[in-house]
Parts: sequence; structure tokens; C-alpha cells
Amino acid sequence: MTKKVILPLIKELTDLKYITDVIPVSASKNDNIEELINCVESYLPNGEFYFDPEFLSTQPVRFFVSEIIRETIFTSYHKEIPYSTEVVISEFKEKNDGKWFISADIVVEKQSQKGIIIGAGGKKIKEIGEKSRKEIEDYLDNEIFLELFVKVRENWRKKPVFLKSYGY
Repeated sequence: MTKKVILPLIKELTDLKYITDVIPVSASKNDNIEELINCVESYLPNGEFYFDPEFLSTQPVRFFVSEIIRETIFTSYHKEIPYSTEVVISEFKEKNDGKWFISADIVVEKQSQKGIIIGAGGKKIKEIGEKSRKEIEDYLDNEIFLELFVKVRENWRKKPVFLKSYGY
């Protein structure tokens, strides 16, 4: 938007009695981002921590491992795979040799998506496994053995039983 369009909108907003701050932001130009953060922080109350400051998250490690695999899928396929792909960790255990064994199911909605994930001769699933394994090892600071399976669950996003089992 141009300033000619934006300035009257800002004026209109600042004239409203229940709006105290108006900060025009452009993420693409990185304009006023710091000002926005400072403004939001000024409204946050001070108080005790809800969790131990040493905790990075309340989510289990399995969650982060599945998200690493999911991120690898999305960055590897760009627009070929819809964001309806889910990753479920089915097994996560330490083996006798000190390596962690992780088995994950990549869940898609259509048979055609399964073929895209696997790729010709299994080339793409192997690539996903290698990239994910490296990132997971860095995250866990431990060697792992990663096993990936692709499963089709037709329209899983529309079925409450699947949504609940996947944590939604």
C-alpha cells in the first residue's frame, strides 16, 4: 500500500477512543518491527515465571522430532505436498549400542501424495530420512537410527478420531 492510502487509515484509527497505539508495519521491508515488539511488550504484565526458566518447552522430545521431519518434508517438496501432511512418532527408544531408534509414520491424505513422498525408486524418502536424521542428531546430541513409513489416511483432517489421535 502507498502512504497516500495508509495515512488516512492511520488517522481514522488514532481518532478512535479505544485504540491507543497504531504502528504501521512492513515485514517485507522490515519497517517498524522493533517498535511493534516494544509496544506489545509494554502491555505485558510483569510476574513470576509459570515454568522453570531452564525449560525450553512443555512439549515432549517426540513432538520436536516429528516437527523436524515435517519441516524437512515441506522444505524438500515446496508446493508439491500440501500442508495436510502429519508425522507421527510410533517408536522412540534407546538401543543397546547407545543409538536412539526412532520410527515415524508420515501420514498423507491421498495415494498420489504417498508416491510423491516416496519418489522414484524411494529416492525422495531416503533424502528426507538423511536430512531429518542429521537435524535430529544435532537436536538430541546423540546418534539415531531413523525409520520412516508413508501411510495414507483418506481425508484425515475431516475425521475427529484422527485429529484427536494426532493431538489436534
